[in-house]
Amino acid sequence: RPDLKAPSLDISVHEKSLVAPGHIFIAPSFTAEYKPDSAPYIFSNNGDLIWSGLAATGGAGHSDIQGLHVCTYQSSPHLCYWHGQQRGMYGSGIGVIMNRHYQILKTVSSNSSGKVTSGVDLHEFRLAAGRNSALFTIYQPKFHEGLWVQDSCFQEIDIEDGEILFEWCSMDYVGVEESQVPVASFRLAGNGQSSRTAWDYFHLNAIDRTDSGDYLISARHLNSIFKISGTDGSILWRLGGNSSTFTFENYNFRRQHDARILKSSSTHTTLSFFNNDNDGFILKSNPSTGLLVELDHLTNSTKLITSYSPPVQDGIASRGMGNMQVLPNNGFLLGFGENSAMCEFLPNGTAVWFAELGWKSLNYRAFKSTDVWIGEPLQPPALWTYSRSRTEPTTCYVSWNGATEVLAWRFYGADTEDGDYQLQGMVEKVGFETNYTFSGFKAWSFVEAVGLNGSIKNSTLEKTSVPTSDTVDTCGLFHCFPDDKMEAPAQFEGWNGVKSNNYKGGWDPLIALIWVEHGIVTAVLFFFLVKGFKMMGNRFKPSGRYSRVSSQENLSL
Repeated sequence: RPDLKAPSLDISVHEKSLVAPGHIFIAPSFTAEYKPDSAPYIFSNNGDLIWSGLAATGGAGHSDIQGLHVCTYQSSPHLCYWHGQQRGMYGSGIGVIMNRHYQILKTVSSNSSGKVTSGVDLHEFRLAAGRNSALFTIYQPKFHEGLWVQDSCFQEIDIEDGEILFEWCSMDYVGVEESQVPVASFRLAGNGQSSRTAWDYFHLNAIDRTDSGDYLISARHLNSIFKISGTDGSILWRLGGNSSTFTFENYNFRRQHDARILKSSSTHTTLSFFNNDNDGFILKSNPSTGLLVELDHLTNSTKLITSYSPPVQDGIASRGMGNMQVLPNNGFLLGFGENSAMCEFLPNGTAVWFAELGWKSLNYRAFKSTDVWIGEPLQPPALWTYSRSRTEPTTCYVSWNGATEVLAWRFYGADTEDGDYQLQGMVEKVGFETNYTFSGFKAWSFVEAVGLNGSIKNSTLEKTSVPTSDTVDTCGLFHCFPDDKMEAPAQFEGWNGVKSNNYKGGWDPLIALIWVEHGIVTAVLFFFLVKGFKMMGNRFKPSGRYSRVSSQENLSL
């Protein structure tokens, strides 16, 4: 589809029997020339595109969307994400809740009746489990002792009426002298000379609410994780930094992200978090890891349970961003932030899935749906049909952006728009876009999406595109695009080596022979069609730097 410039996932590790079920949710920002769209996306474990959210989220530009994930709202799965303007190392915007039809159902803004006036920050927007409330970070510049300083705050508010349920700001409890990032140590840290360049001394980047009503927060620029009382905002304990409550037995961390409480009792607490160990200025070139750690409240000590490292020589050094999501099988999905790599691990640290985006990009967090995500777009499937002449085969290209329940497609054709539409064939859905060619010419077509329980939805009627007499000589049998007019569709049966939807390699020798000239290929194809060859997709997957399980770089329409 030419309207979608989606990225590809380059998958180099995929132990299919061990990978947790679910979809991958990302919202990358691209900076390279001829880049894909910066937008939220959903992919399958195989790397097939499921949804491009470029249009549904309002045409996202660079860094406008962050943190796409499945959330529970009104007792059912929804999509949540942040939408706003990034300002260096923080942002100002709103939280968004989207339903299964990819419609924006609710937006959430910060409440300025309290201590803050800034908008929702990009680092955290999540719904509190079991409560009709949202948690989010806020960066509020304040003038303090001759310097402008970013006060790292967070709010929990009622989603429906916006009432503040809890509010906390770092400068009320933590002095600026505790920062591990001095004023003006690098440009994005801020020099404190204006509200626009306020010193980011704390850098709040994660909030988690405990079952007891307290809060876990991560302060990147203090190298510290705090537990905050949900009653009065006091600091119950600190892990790391200059005033750590706990002594470290066998690990350490710096510049961390995404701290979460997994288990907690009066004697022990288990945490997970992403240890960047880098910032690109003060700390450089250290491998970033996911850490699973235990806190002992009886001895005030902490030890490492498991460290999670990607299957990459020398590791991945992520200067910023990143996350560590626990999965239902007690494994983890790690997102490597600015490197746009993702890795799934078993609980013991074994990597079973590893993927990278194929362009220079930033992706703040990567998630896998732990609840079943069922996407039901309101728009019909998109269909485009082509024939080189009214005496040659008709090729159909169909996709349905966001639909998760389609298993197969039924193709229908007629000689006139209001004619008798007859079933031309049925094929399994393959990847994001499925191609199908039937032997005769049909002036009009439509396609029917088929799911587990039968018919889901039809496309609109589509008139077959036929090149004019003065352009037909430059067209191929299956479509007429100048850059790749000789490419064969994925669904043409009987040809081992016909290029698939996602093929990136060179020509198969058989195809090179077939495509000597248009007249010969037409004769050859009709010969095999007469012999009774059915039409289906070839699923050849090319090799490259990593085994590309799927690529959406060159989708055909």
